Amino acid sequence: MTVKVYKLISGEDIIADGESDHLGYVFYNPALLVVQQTQDGRVGAAFAPFAPFAKDGKVRIFRDFVIGEIELDTKMVNEYNRIFGSGIMIAGADEIPPSMMQ
Repeated sequence: MTVKVYKLISGEDIIADGESDHLGYVFYNPALLVVQQTQDGRVGAAFAPFAPFAKDGKVRIFRDFVIGEIELDTKMVNEYNRIFGSGIMIAGADEIPPSMMQ
């Protein structure tokens, strides 16, 4: 499974660890990805629970309702995992201290 953003036909962006089958997608601990403007005028992202009452955090979305899948950078995956997912962080090249790259 891989954490991705899934664009729904409703316009919502769902970030989740998911998998697909013949019916559609099964998302584990999905969250809405909400874009918002910060106080200093930049654009940032926030997460809001999606279907917070789902049993075991498992949600099925049928294939006809997903219009796209978006790969994420490591920082976004780590933030999702910290809040909603496994808690496991992925080390990226930009996060490794220069002293360890020798």
